[in-house]
Amino acid sequence: MTHVSDDELHNGQLLGIGEASQLCGITSRTLRHYDKLNLLQPDCIGDNKYRYYSLETILRIPIINYLKMMGFSLDEVSELFETQSFDKIKGMLGTHADACTREMTRLEECRHTIRDWMGLIDEANFVLSVKPKDVSLKYFSGQEFLAMPYHFWGNYVDAIINLDFTSFVEEHDNVITGPVILHHSSFDACCEPDHAQKHSEVTVVQHALRPIAEENRMTVKSGMYLSTYHTGPFENIGEAHRRVRDHALANGFKPADGVFERFVTDYWTTYNQDLFVAEVLLPVER
Repeated sequence: MTHVSDDELHNGQLLGIGEASQLCGITSRTLRHYDKLNLLQPDCIGDNKYRYYSLETILRIPIINYLKMMGFSLDEVSELFETQSFDKIKGMLGTHADACTREMTRLEECRHTIRDWMGLIDEANFVLSVKPKDVSLKYFSGQEFLAMPYHFWGNYVDAIINLDFTSFVEEHDNVITGPVILHHSSFDACCEPDHAQKHSEVTVVQHALRPIAEENRMTVKSGMYLSTYHTGPFENIGEAHRRVRDHALANGFKPADGVFERFVTDYWTTYNQDLFVAEVLLPVER
């Protein structure tokens, strides 16, 4: 950078900082910041202490903007400008390409989770509009879930907003989506009037978006399930279990392997218990 007189500036083809910023669509403050970082220095400073730029210099600004758009920091942009090695440039581009891939994966997982959550809200809206009490027979294809044993002590908010399960998911570097599901090994115990007040060993299961290690996996077999919905406080969900039990006895179905409580809308979505919806699913055979 050089210092020149005002007469020399008028005879040259240099732009003042205001003209340069206007031409490139950035602020004078940004140009001063670039100068401070030694990223884009003026070609000269006049007697009036103003910065002046040549066209060649300001044509670096679109390159800076483009690299920033790709996620490069200003320090990295400066490093790219200084290097003369294509291998280093390619390496830095490759590093950012990998970062983009990771971010795309993260965003896709977020999109998947959001869409699943929206689907649960739609399901809950329908159930709450009709409040069905009937029991239906459904077929479910086999599915795999992330699964963690849990000591249930009658507190549904603790079981659903489950700090242990949250840590478990993070520890195994996974992402979960869809409803929280509790698997109870004893269907008869769930039908008892004081079921929600009793301690029992259950399994917390939820769909995972990443591969699941075998020791942390529950495979739910394909088959027929009796289904009914419960609305309102989960402490009263035993009523839904008893509806399923009575239907099974009346129609010759035998419980096959425990029972699932699938929470459609719960404390994750609202603390208004009137809007709670859960589905009881009993695998059956004849």
